Amino acid sequence: HDIMTWLYEGHPFRTATALFDAHLAGSMSLEVVANTRRENGIQDPEILSALDQIAFELESHAPEDGIRVGKATSLADVVKEIHQALNGNEKNFYRIPDDRELIAQELLLFENTGSDEIEKLVDSQFSMTRFSIRVPYVDPTRYKAFTDSAVARFQAALGPDVEILATGFMAVMSRTISALLESMIR
Repeated sequence: HDIMTWLYEGHPFRTATALFDAHLAGSMSLEVVANTRRENGIQDPEILSALDQIAFELESHAPEDGIRVGKATSLADVVKEIHQALNGNEKNFYRIPDDRELIAQELLLFENTGSDEIEKLVDSQFSMTRFSIRVPYVDPTRYKAFTDSAVARFQAALGPDVEILATGFMAVMSRTISALLESMIR
């Protein structure tokens, strides 16, 4: 059920989608929300390290269900950049600090610079965070298995105490198309 094939070759939307896929890490995004259900839970070095490891695995492994991850980003990336910047931009400091207090201090310092980057990634209590996964456009019915696999990966890495929710355009489109097809079949 490939919606893009409904459009003629050279259609502006089809052309733009192909350009996003080829040059901007993908035109579709899956947003995974991890909710620790505790204040400052996202500042836990183990949680941030798990998010960082998931991003590495998604970007470096072979395509899953035929879908190649173009880019995976989370608060872990911001924490690593802040830590490196506060340590003379030395490459060996591009990592998640082991100390929860240090992470909290570095995030507070970054927030006080006036940047709104953190607000896009976490809630005000630092109990929830957003993880973005960019992939190319494929037949939307293929996104369901990818989404289910991603949620299972997050749940396994973060444990049963962290609630995982898949949202974003990919998840919505996948659910919508799947429901539409099931309804049409019935």
